[in-house]
Parts: sequence; C-alpha cells; structure tokens
Amino acid sequence: MRRDIFILGIIIVLFGLFLLTIFPPLISSYVAQTEPLTKEWSFDVPALNKRYIILSLEQGDKVHIKMRISGGNNDIEFYIKDPSGTYVRSPSKIYSYYEYSFTAGSSGTYELWFDNSFSLLTSKNIYLELTIKPEATLLQKTYSIITPIGVLIMIIGVVIVGIGIVSKPRK
Repeated sequence: MRRDIFILGIIIVLFGLFLLTIFPPLISSYVAQTEPLTKEWSFDVPALNKRYIILSLEQGDKVHIKMRISGGNNDIEFYIKDPSGTYVRSPSKIYSYYEYSFTAGSSGTYELWFDNSFSLLTSKNIYLELTIKPEATLLQKTYSIITPIGVLIMIIGVVIVGIGIVSKPRK
C-alpha cells in the first residue's frame, strides 16, 4: 500500500510536469507594445507644388508632429487626411515653427499634406519630426488555466509522495 501511494504521487508529479512542459505556447504574459517611433525628414516643396507623406496607423496611435518651415515668408499650407479622406486637420497656413498632435480614429493610411501652390517663386524647406506612439496593444493575449492546474497537480503529487514515504506499512 505504501509503495502504491508513493508511485501514485510520482505519477501525479510527472503529470503536472508534463502539463507545464507540453503547453508552454499557451502560457503567455501580456506584453504591451508602447515604444514610440520617431522619424525625421527634411525636404523641399517647390513653388506651385504640393507634397505629402503617407503614414500607416492603427486606431488609437498617438501622433505628434513638429515642423520648421523656411523659405519665402516661412509659411506653408498644412493639412492631414484620414483613411476615409476626411480632414483630421483642416487646411490652413502655418508659419516658421509648428506642433500638432492627434490620435488615429481608425486604422489605415493617413496623409500629411504640405501645399506650396500659393507661392509663385519660392520653394519651402520643411524639417519634420514625427513621433508615433502606438496604442498599447497586446502582442499575446493567450492565458492558459493549464499553468495553475499543472502547479496544483504537482503540489498534490508531492503531498501524496510524502504520505507514501511517511506512512507505516500495513502488516
């Protein structure tokens, strides 16, 4: 009987270990991707021309724009369109230094437009710093009940092994 209890305990411990080692893909932690991405550009927008930059954003991404405009009167018309073509920022002239922030309302392609079509002679130089902070998204959402069950089974197995070791043999 003592030997049977001991063997049963060993089998239960091994089963708990089996659960913990066979199912590691199901055991995951919540990992949030929240590192901001910063990109810098410097480009010219010739007189009587427009230029745009395309951003691929996910819903909830936070975008911060800093720009410096030089050339002519240090001005440019600036606007942003969302994936449906709706203005996130309506067209208007900005001067010298400008900052703007917005949160992506939907996933898709956003366009940042720099319009110098009003200028007949002077091109504009744009220095742009763009920071995108992703919405905290879970890279792995899986959680498994197998981890706590496997640990519990191992504890029960160790207790049974202990009982098998300390129990007195029957005569």
